[in-house]
Amino acid sequence: MKHNRLLLLIWLFACLGACQKQNKQALRVFVLSYEDFGPKYLAYTLLGNEWYQWEESEDENKSYRIQVVVYKDEDLERVKKAYPVQAEAEQDYRYVSYEAAMEYLNRHSQNPALSESSRQKLEETKLRLMEAFGETPE
Repeated sequence: MKHNRLLLLIWLFACLGACQKQNKQALRVFVLSYEDFGPKYLAYTLLGNEWYQWEESEDENKSYRIQVVVYKDEDLERVKKAYPVQAEAEQDYRYVSYEAAMEYLNRHSQNPALSESSRQKLEETKLRLMEAFGETPE
């Protein structure tokens, strides 16, 4: 009987260790700022409003620190747990898949209606993402 309990305890500790190891695996994410996605009228189409998501409207006298978590080959719920939105700490994240971010950046970085500086900013963001995820530029 003692032998069975000991085996059960060893098995439990082994399972807990494996679960913790799996949860601590590095996420494939890269965190950018809202501004990295171009002018706010454009970034809105991908990220939503530039003000905190728990507020009803923008306060012109307030600066907002909104971060964008770009993830690749990750479960969105796992990403949200690692980067939680917390109103009390004014911690606001927007979550975008790598594929959606790249589609947006490819489309808008070539848009002649945007200013040269906006197109350049989008191209730089695209290159930063590609580098972060080990992709090579086309």
